[in-house]
Amino acid sequence: MNTLFFFVEGSDDARFINKIMLPKMEKDFIQIIMIEYSQKTKKYIQKLIKSIMATGGRYYFIADYDECKCFMQKKQIISKLYRIDNNEKIFIVKREIESWYAAGLDKNTCKKMKIPYNNTENLSKEKFTRCMISSGYELRTDYMRDILEMFNAEIAIIRNNSFEYFIRKNNINLEPC
Repeated sequence: MNTLFFFVEGSDDARFINKIMLPKMEKDFIQIIMIEYSQKTKKYIQKLIKSIMATGGRYYFIADYDECKCFMQKKQIISKLYRIDNNEKIFIVKREIESWYAAGLDKNTCKKMKIPYNNTENLSKEKFTRCMISSGYELRTDYMRDILEMFNAEIAIIRNNSFEYFIRKNNINLEPC
């Protein structure tokens, strides 16, 4: 089975993975399936993960750090909730997916998009939304799509440790496709 499953929280995460990660990974898999787990029942996700594991399939489970004390605490919460017995499959975005969006922007683009250039790992949804509004955007999806069009993964691995960890841990080649 050469299928990769991406469990992501919601549509913002799916948009990021689809635009930034999948082009770098699709040559290694026949099929990549995105599952927005916040839209499904806990029991459904548990059964799906069990089925994937039973068939030797590959999956990544992406979750926001939110307000946890540490990465391991968040991994344990996810692991227990969804009955994932391999914490190596769980990747935590510090702090929220918006931080990965912002991490791939250079200093000039951050200025244009009204995003602070400093540490992206503390960027919350609320701060991100304030940046969007001050940039003159009315629709969040438009703002996020524009950011992804200017996104540079090589900059992101320098500016965000959790993004860098995901890239390094999964041997993702950042060369242009």
